Amino acid sequence: MPLPPLRRPRDTRTNAKSRVAAPDAADAPAARNVTLDRFKRARTSSADTDSSSIEADPSERPAFATDLPPDPARPGGLSDDGTPYPADDERSDEMVDKLIGDSSLQLGDAQAAAPQGGGAAPASADTPEALLERVNAWRQEQPRAGHIWYVLPTSWLSAWRDAVRAGSSDVPPIDTASLCTEAALPGAAARLKPGLLEGTDYDLVPEPAWAALSSRYPVSGAALPRAVVPGFTEGAPPRIELYPPRIELVRLVASAPPPQTASPLAPESSLLSIITLSAAESIQELKARARAVRAIAPTIADENVRFLRLPAALRAPAQQRGSLTPDQVRAAGEPVEVVDAGEGGGAATYRSNASLLSLQLDAPEMLLAIDVRVLGRWMWQDATDEARTPASGHMTRSQTAAAASNRPLGLRGLMNLGNTCFMNSALQCMSNTQELQQYFLHNVHLEELNTDNPLGMGGAIANAFGRLLHQLWSRNNSGALLPREFKTALARFAPQFMGYAQQDSQELLAFLLDGLHEDLNRIIKKPYIEAPDWNGGGPDEMVRFAAKQWDIYKARNDSIIVDLFQGQYRSTLVCPVCGKVSIKFDPFMYLTLPIPNTRKWRGRVFFVPWDRSRPIAQVELQLPATASVGQLRERAAALVEAPAAHLAVGEVWSHRMYRWLADYEQVRDIAAGDYVYLWELPEPFTLPRALKTRSGAPTSRFGFFSRISRSVEDVENTYEPPDARAAAALPVYSSTASSGSRFGFRGSAFADGFGLPFFVSIAPAQAADVEAVYDAVLAQYVRFSKYPGDSVAQFKERATALLREQQQPSGEGEGAEATTLPETLAAGTPAPPAQPETTRPFSLFFAVPGGSEPMSRGDDATEQSTEPLEARIARLGPKTGDSAQWPALFTGGALMCVWHAAVAEALFHETRPNHTWGSVSIVQDAEMKKQAANPDGKKRTPKLTLDDCLDEFTKEEELGENDLWYCPSCKEFRQATKKFDLWKVPDILVVHLKRFSAGRMTRDKLDNFIDFPIEGLNLEDRVESTKTLREIAGTDRIPENATSADSHDDQVARDQPIYDLYAVDNHFGGLGGGHYTAFAKNPDDGQWYNYDDSSVRPVSNPESVKSSAAYLLFYRRRSSRTFGGKSREKIEAMAAKGDEGSNKPAGDDNDLEDTSMSSPVPSFSRRAETEGSYLGDVPLPPSDSDSD
Repeated sequence: MPLPPLRRPRDTRTNAKSRVAAPDAADAPAARNVTLDRFKRARTSSADTDSSSIEADPSERPAFATDLPPDPARPGGLSDDGTPYPADDERSDEMVDKLIGDSSLQLGDAQAAAPQGGGAAPASADTPEALLERVNAWRQEQPRAGHIWYVLPTSWLSAWRDAVRAGSSDVPPIDTASLCTEAALPGAAARLKPGLLEGTDYDLVPEPAWAALSSRYPVSGAALPRAVVPGFTEGAPPRIELYPPRIELVRLVASAPPPQTASPLAPESSLLSIITLSAAESIQELKARARAVRAIAPTIADENVRFLRLPAALRAPAQQRGSLTPDQVRAAGEPVEVVDAGEGGGAATYRSNASLLSLQLDAPEMLLAIDVRVLGRWMWQDATDEARTPASGHMTRSQTAAAASNRPLGLRGLMNLGNTCFMNSALQCMSNTQELQQYFLHNVHLEELNTDNPLGMGGAIANAFGRLLHQLWSRNNSGALLPREFKTALARFAPQFMGYAQQDSQELLAFLLDGLHEDLNRIIKKPYIEAPDWNGGGPDEMVRFAAKQWDIYKARNDSIIVDLFQGQYRSTLVCPVCGKVSIKFDPFMYLTLPIPNTRKWRGRVFFVPWDRSRPIAQVELQLPATASVGQLRERAAALVEAPAAHLAVGEVWSHRMYRWLADYEQVRDIAAGDYVYLWELPEPFTLPRALKTRSGAPTSRFGFFSRISRSVEDVENTYEPPDARAAAALPVYSSTASSGSRFGFRGSAFADGFGLPFFVSIAPAQAADVEAVYDAVLAQYVRFSKYPGDSVAQFKERATALLREQQQPSGEGEGAEATTLPETLAAGTPAPPAQPETTRPFSLFFAVPGGSEPMSRGDDATEQSTEPLEARIARLGPKTGDSAQWPALFTGGALMCVWHAAVAEALFHETRPNHTWGSVSIVQDAEMKKQAANPDGKKRTPKLTLDDCLDEFTKEEELGENDLWYCPSCKEFRQATKKFDLWKVPDILVVHLKRFSAGRMTRDKLDNFIDFPIEGLNLEDRVESTKTLREIAGTDRIPENATSADSHDDQVARDQPIYDLYAVDNHFGGLGGGHYTAFAKNPDDGQWYNYDDSSVRPVSNPESVKSSAAYLLFYRRRSSRTFGGKSREKIEAMAAKGDEGSNKPAGDDNDLEDTSMSSPVPSFSRRAETEGSYLGDVPLPPSDSDSD
């Protein structure tokens, strides 16, 4: 479903009355026929990226005075057009009144009373079942910018749902206290605890749902409204902010003011002003809020006020004093960052509409200092210019060189901006890639920027990365860097990296390599070249075919990234029918290796044999954790000696099917408490496909909740008739009906289930024979009854006798309870043909499947979606040759069997808690028997090596049933075999160990220790091009003849594929959270270092870089030649220019930030005693929020 257009952040200059208007009718969530569209809302469970409170924090109390001097930028108190400015008090009152009138700043009571959805909250007279249905429907609505959603504890929502389904009125109060932090000022807006997870700790409901729930059930604790704000970028879906930025404001003063003396901002206060607002708001809105709480005087123009991001260490002294001097800030010894919204250039460059998000002011907690420009001078700039010490983090070049003359370069950490360790670790590994580092330090990228590439980022990523490398490898290496500029540039083009949620380091690396490649692609206009197909041949043809494929790729892609990081692999597909071989060669930038999963899935399933003389078997077995349901079926079939192709697999819950399991699904999705059954059938069974919609037939009414109202007629009019030429395999669901039975969906007579579902198989010739179907069902019931020795006829006679007794009154008052079976059905249900009441002990109804289900599960069967068997057969009759005729019985439907409650109780045992019915035998495989014999035995984790992962990568595998390949020879989709091989490996080989895996219902991380070589990774026997070329030459040496259009590629092919490790990216923790660090070998001194965000420490033992946390491995080819191809030539040319420039007289000492672009860069062999340069005059492209 497409998302609605996003709304732009509101302009604070808009009249406040225009913001309190009721939402448009188009924005109201109207009543929907389809209540589940199977989409995900655009929100996240991260504690750092979501959400905006609709309330202004009452702790935003006045902390500063307003006795500021007139703005020096406006002499004489006149505006630009010559009119006098309003008095300070008048302007301040106008600003405060304006903000007070802003509906977005009001407490949520009024808004909660008027749901934004347009539909009124359900009346309290609604039944709990109806309310549950409506709440579930509301939760599937799309969040829309400007709407309000509420946070609910998941535990309460689950308890309420269970109580409603059980028919219980025992519902606890809605207690939100467990979600909130304890530290909150009286009357302050409640703040959520950090680290909460959606679906585990909390759930979100829209305002109408909250209004309905809170009006019915008591609320204990604060309401937790959260606003829906625009997405991170233009066109991105709206998001629900859970944690709006909470900003503490501190004054920056030149010196501590004496008593009774006004500072340039305000008198000193013991408390800081606190502002809470959405990151989607503008910097202008933040300054307006600051004025409203008297943090900024109303006479100071916005362009003369800027913010400084202060380290957390200054929060305590700031709270005690209410103001800080530059000396006190400098004494903290941590970098201070200027939030640059263009105030430096005055009104001409000030970007008033820049969002807080674009300025990276979106952390949950921030401490900002207010810096004011007086007479053209910033207070922070003036103070730091006077005297700088090494502790300030702002040193001159001469001070830096003196302090770090004996320290290798490149040993600067990267500060964590909030869960950005994933980015820091990858950047440190890339920084220590010597050839790439030299490319950027010599500014070669400036000559190769491709700003016109539509697939690139206009050079922004390459520029930002280049600036970062210059900082990391400068002589000023005494403190950690703030990589905020790089993160800002990254987030502009990859919204997934916005905010402060934990991300995947490999995904960051993949985007960075691709972004650098496109920004630096030497191909200005990419030609279109059609790739040829493999037509067969020998080794000579294979080499030429691979070289041609590589040349075609290089004709469109040529950059430093291709020169260093890109290789080529071969994929081979073979048709299992005709033997057709399809070969393709594709490039790769990093090599993703699967980890052989040594974990085991241990569980039990239940086997129901077709032979009624055999008992149900509980099968206990062990399989690899990566096994599929198809493998489970084959393994279980072998243990019980049954044909695997004859087994139907499904999970049972509450006497009905919870889900049907297809062969491609994973066994790891089967939990320990799931009851999975395998039913044997007399013929091969394949799970049928969902019904196919008729051409032009509407399908919208078959949503999740509308399934309860569909009818047999609707299904037959909407879908095409299924194929019924084979026997119909039908699940049978048992129910009881009596005058005291409880009702489920809409009073369904099938709600009181009992027993275990089982299968019957009805041949096409018997599909129109009512008695044959009844006898087939009755025969299966005998095996589960208290009388398993009865014949079908005996059991039928016993059951009918019991039913006859129930139909005859036995005394006064009992006649009212005696009822015939058809009378237990709801009014209006078509009655079966007239017949004696005692001829059959139960009634059968045929249930049609839902539109999206392969087979009926029985849990949603109603009088509308079922039809009495006798009436259905009478209506449809025997199946004819007409393809448009619906069959009476077909695989995909089900039989609903309704018994009299007293008869069922007399004939059958109660179903056990494990859902078994009747006698059960136990069957174990060898592994489970061994474990049972030695329950205390220690399990050993197999040791894995990098070779094992490479074997797994090159292992031949069969495509899945849902991933078929179209064979051009057979003209059919085939389940082909597929194999990957390494054909050409790059000089810099990045190996990604695939530790994270995902199933349909579960995700997992593999913490296996992988033993990888630090030196001498030999791939000679794995690189197919090396082996093929040797085969052609008939010698151990690769021939010197060129195989590619680029001589550099020939040099790579001739080199032996032997590698040495130089960096490792580590991930510690699990799926719910963790931490990234990096090990890297410094190219200056050859020493290994541990990079942990801002900390850089030497590693004493290189073997310690091996651990179970290793995630990305960076290898460099062992070779005597230089790497880089065309890039290498340009690096040497730029280095020569730098050596000539180094003989020129040195200029004045300037800040590192002002270093000239023409500053000499260290040579490749050894850096000169000069400093790296910046890309000072190469601006980044403007962000989406920049003003025109």
